[in-house]
Amino acid sequence: MIRLQHGAARSPDPSKATPRLKSLRNAIPAIEDFDEQAAQSAAEVRAALEAKRPKAQPIGPYDVLLAGHALSMGAVLVTHNMRELVRVPGLVVEDWQS
Repeated sequence: MIRLQHGAARSPDPSKATPRLKSLRNAIPAIEDFDEQAAQSAAEVRAALEAKRPKAQPIGPYDVLLAGHALSMGAVLVTHNMRELVRVPGLVVEDWQS
């Protein structure tokens, strides 16, 4: 949730982004816990990306956690950060902003 709040706070127009975030939270009220399975998936994501040597292109640490969590739940990850997250094997990613 903090990542969503951070995105709203740094958007070009936080007065519009904050109510949109509240609408999203109303539409999706439950947030699943980051559990042992999510942690294991995140570790596997990081290892898989690091293994692509010599052309390894790791992603940011929070993106690793988000990807691992989505994979552990079999969920689609909705993000505007397509550039990094499309490199995660098996992850289904959608950009609802474009």
